[in-house]
Amino acid sequence: MIPETYHNELIKLLEKEYNLYVELEKILSNERDTLASMNYEKLNDLNFKKEGVLLNIIEVKKLREKVLQKIAEIEKVNQDDLTLSYLISITKDEKRNLYQHLMENFKKIGEKIKNLNEINKFVIKNSLNFIEKSITMINQQLSPSTYSNYGKLTSRQSFASIYTNKI
Repeated sequence: MIPETYHNELIKLLEKEYNLYVELEKILSNERDTLASMNYEKLNDLNFKKEGVLLNIIEVKKLREKVLQKIAEIEKVNQDDLTLSYLISITKDEKRNLYQHLMENFKKIGEKIKNLNEINKFVIKNSLNFIEKSITMINQQLSPSTYSNYGKLTSRQSFASIYTNKI
């Protein structure tokens, strides 16, 4: 039988971790809007916030792992087998409901974060493609091709010649 204090500590840590994921989801949502508006200062600020939240999540997970290790010793099971589903199956009604609620919340927030990451990945990829095309177009203007569109040899102008019309 798992002592009540371990359940309470674990639930407290899971709630804290969930709240950090909610904060991360808000940052990712804000990041999408910021990427679209190309506000790079705000994007930089959001990256710092995101890193901070991720570091906090790692710290909470470490604390959670310590509690799970104690519970695994009591239950005489492998720590990797201590999932929320397992805890739901061995606990009383009140704690069972809390674990079920947390499991549902983690699934929902995980799906939201996954979707936001996909959207942000798409926006970033399109932005990089746009930048790459712009650079290519600028480079073509700064250093025109030796051949015209009709395959005839043309004269190459240097970078300076664009501004001075001299070779």
